[in-house]
Amino acid sequence: MKKILCAAVACLMVTPALADGTEVWNEVDASNKSKIATYIGNKSCVDVGKTFVKHGWQKYRNPKNLPYELESKTHPNYKLFSKHKELSECNGSGIGECFGTFKKDKVFVTVRYLAEGGGGFESKHCGVDSYAITSAPIYPYSPD
Repeated sequence: MKKILCAAVACLMVTPALADGTEVWNEVDASNKSKIATYIGNKSCVDVGKTFVKHGWQKYRNPKNLPYELESKTHPNYKLFSKHKELSECNGSGIGECFGTFKKDKVFVTVRYLAEGGGGFESKHCGVDSYAITSAPIYPYSPD
């Protein structure tokens, strides 16, 4: 019952974001939307990425818009961004907010991660706050 409730809540968090003015609901059938919700629901940030990859999604980072964390090997987040190639941005706002994108065929899922209690992306307290399914990558992602 708990898994069903988590999946239902995750479905409600889907934001049909418009990256290029076109919704992609017609490109993602209902079963795929439901699957995406299960990839995200009640999992740590790291496990979300593993689940997407396990189901044939690719980690996506726009090669024309690389995060500044990758500019220098001495940057504190260099190893994190090198390891988690879906990450495009992490904000030091005190809520552990990061953004990542996954791609399958012509569909992109952009995820907003939040780490509770000041934990980092790789902490067990990091999970998905919201996500958007689009036909093009979106940057920056805004869940509102």
